[in-house]
Amino acid sequence: MCYDTALTSRLVDVCAYHYGRRIDFSQLGKPTENAFIATFKGSL
Repeated sequence: MCYDTALTSRLVDVCAYHYGRRIDFSQLGKPTENAFIATFKGSL
């Protein structure tokens, strides 16, 4: 089964709203937003 990314993100958004959660995305191109990923990419 193949899911469209727009559909998947919409479902996640609806689910988060239903449970009273807030989704906060990191900005692309800013390694300081996610230091773990920046460190992992640097070690490859």
